[in-house]
Amino acid sequence: MVSLSTLAQEQIISFIKTEIIQQSYQFFLILFVMINDSEIASNSKMPIYEQVIKLIKSDIELGILKKGEKIPSINETSSEYAIARDTVEKAYKKLREEGIIESVPGKGYFVSKTSVGEIFKVCLLFNKLSNYKKETYDSFIKVLDKKATVDLFIYNFNIKLFEKIITNHLNEYDFFVIIPHFLHGSVGLEEIVKKIPKEKVLIIDKKINSLINDYPTVYQDFEEDIVEALEKGIDLLRKYKRINLLYPEYRNFSKEILMGFKQFCNTYRFEYKIIDKIEEEQILLHEAYVIISDDDLVSVIKQTRNKNFKLGTEVGVISYNDSPMKEILENGITTISTHHEIIGEMAAKMLLSRSKGKIKIPFTFNKRNSL
Repeated sequence: MVSLSTLAQEQIISFIKTEIIQQSYQFFLILFVMINDSEIASNSKMPIYEQVIKLIKSDIELGILKKGEKIPSINETSSEYAIARDTVEKAYKKLREEGIIESVPGKGYFVSKTSVGEIFKVCLLFNKLSNYKKETYDSFIKVLDKKATVDLFIYNFNIKLFEKIITNHLNEYDFFVIIPHFLHGSVGLEEIVKKIPKEKVLIIDKKINSLINDYPTVYQDFEEDIVEALEKGIDLLRKYKRINLLYPEYRNFSKEILMGFKQFCNTYRFEYKIIDKIEEEQILLHEAYVIISDDDLVSVIKQTRNKNFKLGTEVGVISYNDSPMKEILENGITTISTHHEIIGEMAAKMLLSRSKGKIKIPFTFNKRNSL
């Protein structure tokens, strides 16, 4: 048997006392906070639902409630604090919108974050990469700054890949920000999106009629936008015998653009033609061309130069999506364009504020020398 010196025994006893005191201090500190923070004051200037929010956040910060742990139901909290059920429901809804708790149908409410100050994670789903998508992405990241981490996924217009990404990462993100453009329409999209808790979804860039009433959306209305934009240039278009829309099927552009173009031409009685491949067509005098793809814009300009046609007098050109280059190219290319950077900016602000609004980003008509 090992014999300890008196000094060693005293050191061990001192250490044990210190540990007991420290643990007791932590215990009584938590107990003190719980006692002083566990009352709902009806005469407080702070609304009662905000007091409920504060109580739950406090318990999370103290570690009393841990991630994944179930919290009392609305009825239980209402009964315990003798407050209206609607008040508790309002508090829980706010906590859910902030991503602090989540609801599981049939099971109740659970803590979804270990700290109320924790940055949130965003799954950003793009249909493709392009310069204009980069503008949206850059402004989105800039506004969020260090308040979130963002993972970008590209699903290449494929709804099956889109579904797989969401299914595989369903429990990893606080928000799913979705651009919904698909190769063969959006059949099945509604069921896929419903897999995600409603408060975690934000739809951007394109309006989906079946979803817009249920989810916050920052969108451009492709059908309505082209009509409104062309209306602003209608007097300039009148001098041309026909308007041509360069709409290459293989590029997967929105069908709503085609529908809106036809609607405009039929409403205002313009002769029109839809062109799939500009390489197989001849640029004709006194005709105007609405061009979605920048590659097609280059082809049209080459043809007009080769034939010595003058843009803006003998041939009209309207290009989709403005850029600094189009301001100076051929002394100015007329454009119709949305503000892609504003889409990203507004989407980020909606996440930060937990807004549930619907924001339409308008098109602009930029008249220049090509029309």
